[in-house]
Amino acid sequence: QALIQRCDGVESIDQFEWGHRCHDMSSWMPLAYTWMSEFRSKQIWRQEVLSNYQYMLWMDSDAFCTKEWKQDPVAFMIRNDLVMLYANFPKGALRHELPEIHQIIRDVYGKSLCGVTVDEEGKTFSNTVVEDWNENVDQSKICREKRILMIHGFMHVTNLDFYRKDVNTKFYDQYIGDGKFRRTRDDQGAVTIPAAVLAPERTWSMRGER
Repeated sequence: QALIQRCDGVESIDQFEWGHRCHDMSSWMPLAYTWMSEFRSKQIWRQEVLSNYQYMLWMDSDAFCTKEWKQDPVAFMIRNDLVMLYANFPKGALRHELPEIHQIIRDVYGKSLCGVTVDEEGKTFSNTVVEDWNENVDQSKICREKRILMIHGFMHVTNLDFYRKDVNTKFYDQYIGDGKFRRTRDDQGAVTIPAAVLAPERTWSMRGER
């Protein structure tokens, strides 16, 4: 019923089609797009077809290479033992439901994420501010939790062993929760947050000379 109320021209579940646009706090998107966002946030990491693979290069169907790559990005990823190699950052930010998202991060990871930040050369997430958190911590001494800048989803290489860790799958379950077909919690946040919280120094940009 909640989904029906969010969608244009739908009065019953039988009327749903993938092209129906449904509203959340930030967008008015087709169901097909929001399901893709959820799949890439949660279900993709558990796909049996990927279980024998350690690395995944994702490139959107509307992204194109305009010249030959100087390095093989997957080989570069393996050589440097990275969890994430991204093509573009930042691309948007998580702004809606921030208190709820930060609470999920605290509950799952026992950490407070206080700014996803690249280093001075713009090459890694090593300047990201993450602090330990528990219910007894002095709140006045905790860094201020901010909006969460996100990795662009159109192209990246992910370490599947990292992203399918139990602690991360627990995060995806709570991050998506019962909020089906929403853009406010999509794959950009789902790939950014685990990397920023657990392995910022192993999260690198593809850009620049190495």
